[in-house]
Amino acid sequence: MRLCAHHSFTYDEIKAIAGGWGAFHCDHESHCGERWPLSFRPRLTNFFGDTLVSCWFSILCVVKGIPISMPALEAALAASEEPLCPHLRRNSPGILRLAQEVARDREKLRLTWHRIEEALCSHGSSLIASEECKAWHRRRDEKDFDVEQGAWISDSWSTNCRDLTLLRVNYGEVFAYERGCGCRIYVYMRRLPGESREEMILGTRRSWLERRTWLDASRLDASPTDKK
Repeated sequence: MRLCAHHSFTYDEIKAIAGGWGAFHCDHESHCGERWPLSFRPRLTNFFGDTLVSCWFSILCVVKGIPISMPALEAALAASEEPLCPHLRRNSPGILRLAQEVARDREKLRLTWHRIEEALCSHGSSLIASEECKAWHRRRDEKDFDVEQGAWISDSWSTNCRDLTLLRVNYGEVFAYERGCGCRIYVYMRRLPGESREEMILGTRRSWLERRTWLDASRLDASPTDKK
C-alpha cells in the first residue's frame, strides 16, 4: 500500500505499526504547504485492525472576498495527475465538480467559518467543555484567536469514490452508483487568523479493516481507472 510518493507498506508492515493517532507520517518537504501544521502530513494509522490513511493537498489560494476563477480552479486541478485512490486522480472530473461547489458557496456567502484548532482543544475534552469554551469556538471574529491556535475552517463539500461515479446516458450525464471504493473526499477553505489569503484544500481518507484482501483495493502504484 502506497502512502505517498515516498513511502509504501506491506501488509505485515502495517500490522506491525503500533496503534494510536498519527502512528506514521511522511516528513518530506513536498508535503509542507506554506504555514501548514504538522498534522497535514500524509498519515497512516493502524488502530485495532482499522487502517486509516489521511492526506491533504493544496488546490489554490485567493484573496478574501475575491471570487475564485473557475478556469483557474480547473487549471489548478488539471496540473496534477497524483492519485487519490485506485479510481480517482486529482484531475478527475468529479474532484473538479466538488471544488466548484465550494467556490460557488463561497462566492454566495453560504459558507460558515469555524474556529478549528489543528491540535486537541486547549480548553479541555469536548465532552466536558465549558460554556466559555463553546462560545470561543462559535465566535466569528478574531478576538482571542491567533495563528498558534489554528485556523479558520469553512464548511466542506464531501463525498466518496462511489458517489463520484458519472455515467453517460443518451449523450447526457447522470450520477449513479458503481463499484468503487470508500475513499472519503472533501474540499474546504482555510484561512489563518488575521490574514486575508484563503486556501482551498482537498483532503482524502482511505480506511480498511485489517485483512489481506484490502491491499488489492488500496494500492496506488497501479494506474487509477480515472472515472470520467
